[in-house]
Amino acid sequence: MPTLNDIKNCKCPKCHAKSNFSIHGHYNRNLVIISEDDNLCHEYNVVVTRVICNSCGSTHALLPDFIIPYKSFSFDSIICIVEEVASSSAYKREIKDLNKEVKYLNTVIDRFKVTIKKFIKWICRKFSYPSEDEIVRAFERETNIFIDPVKQIAKEKREKEWDREL
Repeated sequence: MPTLNDIKNCKCPKCHAKSNFSIHGHYNRNLVIISEDDNLCHEYNVVVTRVICNSCGSTHALLPDFIIPYKSFSFDSIICIVEEVASSSAYKREIKDLNKEVKYLNTVIDRFKVTIKKFIKWICRKFSYPSEDEIVRAFERETNIFIDPVKQIAKEKREKEWDREL
């Protein structure tokens, strides 16, 4: 457990005074640790020392490095859980399924872009419009909507930012 000796060169997080702490008390805290031997969770009671800054009066807990503030599980236990989840076959299968969906959606989007271009070309021929670019510009000007989805998304994003500023 950290002691006053361990923090003799520390600064107060609130007032930045250096090495000006006194013991203020102790409290009990539950800590869950996953055992490497049996892969089970074990709960321990840990005594945490509190100190007070003699300069500003703020109090602080001296937590050992394996305790994460406001968390019940130890640092190593959290790492163990994350590694287990990340390496599980269900997680990998879910990632694979999501990648398939993304690939399919990209195919749909690409096909839609090609269809839009063909539709614009057809409209121009059907109604004797002089230029595909002109009809696109006219549409964008009159509707305030871009045919290009990337441009439209950027425009909508800018509009949201402007609305937040107002």
